[in-house]
Amino acid sequence: MLKRVLAAVAGIASLLGADACSHSTPTSTYSFLSDDHGPTQDNAYVYYNYASTPPGGGVAGPTLPSSPVWFINQYGDPAPVQPTSGSSSCPSGTLWSLGTATTGLCWVAGPGTSGQYDIVLTQTGQAASPYQLACGAEYDLFFGPDNYHTVSTFRNSPTLAAMSALNMGMTFQLRYSNVALRCGASNPWLDQGGAMAAVVLSNATRGQTLFYQLILSSSTGSMSQACTGTAFWFWGPEPGNASVYGVDEYLGTAYGQACATENGPAQTYNLDLLPRLENFITNSPNSGLDKNYSHWTVNGAYWGNAVYGGGTITDEWSNVSLDATL
Repeated sequence: MLKRVLAAVAGIASLLGADACSHSTPTSTYSFLSDDHGPTQDNAYVYYNYASTPPGGGVAGPTLPSSPVWFINQYGDPAPVQPTSGSSSCPSGTLWSLGTATTGLCWVAGPGTSGQYDIVLTQTGQAASPYQLACGAEYDLFFGPDNYHTVSTFRNSPTLAAMSALNMGMTFQLRYSNVALRCGASNPWLDQGGAMAAVVLSNATRGQTLFYQLILSSSTGSMSQACTGTAFWFWGPEPGNASVYGVDEYLGTAYGQACATENGPAQTYNLDLLPRLENFITNSPNSGLDKNYSHWTVNGAYWGNAVYGGGTITDEWSNVSLDATL
């Protein structure tokens, strides 16, 4: 799942691992988003139909950011956004936007005087021809810390063995979700839309990468807005690349958290990912995956959506964070 955009995120930073061998007593917090929790900055580097290594894209925002802290990544968009294409579907308080027949992206001032910004993402596979998403194709839209340009904390990540917790925080609101049965008469998974939060792990010792994706919402032709289900390896390893692995699991099943509902209240999550990451590394059915926690570091993170076929989704994100307890 999520194909080359994931490989792109993994390639944004190169990591140096520490030599720890066991978990230490919690003494400090290591913030991977120390440059900007939130976000609290209103600029981002946008990659247009990203299919190569950085920089390969363009810059969007009210001003040209010389050191952008955030990236916005699209892959497989039939009508990729351009720097001058504003969106007409953004809420009030929007500072800048991008939009096409398939995409809406809004950078919105947060409520009150928090100094935070919200990011509203819209994707559809149901645009009119020639921009309708082909059956079997995938369209992804993510945002995350732009550690290729600015954020150095990922390049200096502690190892999993040095952590006693890895906490990811976010506020997520599902504004709209709809799936048209266009491609999946015999397979409902061919029409779907879903939201996820993810971290990317890197293993410099063995040259391996592990994507961990947490599904917050998933709608198909046979189920709506679910966040429960069985975890699965979507790359184990990736076909043609024995060093890249990927696993998906569901928020409600793995963490016992409430699923977001369409037009329902925003849900705020603070999740310790470390036990789940260790579980997948230790119990992976893939014999080639390195089981040594002291070889694994955090290489990146992203939040956003994927749609297939007749899927459409709009959601709002804010208050994102990623912190390790050492």
